[in-house]
Amino acid sequence: MSQPVPPNTETAITTTYTGPEKLLGTGIPGTEVAELTLSRPKRRRQNSWVVFARVVILNRDHDAQDFVAMLFNTSDATSVDRVDVRLPAPQGNPLGCCISLQAAITTGLADVTIQLLCTGFHAAAQQISMIALDVTGEQTQ
Repeated sequence: MSQPVPPNTETAITTTYTGPEKLLGTGIPGTEVAELTLSRPKRRRQNSWVVFARVVILNRDHDAQDFVAMLFNTSDATSVDRVDVRLPAPQGNPLGCCISLQAAITTGLADVTIQLLCTGFHAAAQQISMIALDVTGEQTQ
């Protein structure tokens, strides 16, 4: 008879960056501004996570610019969510835009790293946060 697997005791993983703004590069996939490693308990065959991220992108250039923010799964080198925005030229102070991303990830791997990547010309990122919630239901072995 199979036994139910108890819920994971670590149901949330978070990271927050409150230091100085991070300067961004212009190439895709972008500059890593935050990351989370999601670990599957050994008692489970697979795990499901919902990942949320937030970043404020600053246009420091004197012209309008395009920016990209994405959640990137390093285990299979795929983008699991992406937002493209164009910010107008700032009038004086740098112009900012708050970007939110989310993804649902189910994996049988022991560890999966999700990165928050951002790109933009003469740009910076600040007020960065990520959270992953374990949404794996009860499983039997």
